[in-house]
Amino acid sequence: EPCLLGLEIVRSVREVAVGSYEAPEARLLDLLDDVGAYRHGADNAYEKFVIGEGKQVSADGVVRNDVTHACAVSTAESRTGHRALVYEAENKGAEGGWSAVGRRFAPVQDWSGFRGLGLWVKGDGKGEALRLQLRDDKGRNVDTVPIIDFQGWRLHTFAFPVATDFDFTKVEYLLVYFNNIPSGNKVRLVLDGLKLLPALNPVR
Repeated sequence: EPCLLGLEIVRSVREVAVGSYEAPEARLLDLLDDVGAYRHGADNAYEKFVIGEGKQVSADGVVRNDVTHACAVSTAESRTGHRALVYEAENKGAEGGWSAVGRRFAPVQDWSGFRGLGLWVKGDGKGEALRLQLRDDKGRNVDTVPIIDFQGWRLHTFAFPVATDFDFTKVEYLLVYFNNIPSGNKVRLVLDGLKLLPALNPVR
């Protein structure tokens, strides 16, 4: 899978939003209803951050060789009542297939007043990993990597780390990866309603 430098959020005490996702202070960041925002191009050069063996680049995104992927918008599967983003990939090669899409925020965004992200994910239960990666304007990153060991909708919350040199006042890119796609398998996720969350509560 891509070799990614930076801070990966791995915790034995998981922070989740309790009521925060629907709080008036939560900010809707992305309805995930615009495939064009995630297409690679001169104004969205997220490809430079994706590192991995067998890397291939096209306007549709970045994949390992022998992996194909596609993004589409669904009006039938939205969790929040809007359209949702369907992200699919197929690995015809060796184990550990990966793919990536991303979007650029221009101008850069200030997320320093928030504690984390909330995202509705409809899983397929095939055991792949969904990696969300943020990049600031200096290229520094933070990552979170939930395993898709569930089927149906689940609200995932990702706590922003406190001890990091990542600049949350200058967030420039959001990247979405499939990691560890099983050999000979297709994976499919539906993503909806990405929000910035004002508060998180630790739950053991």
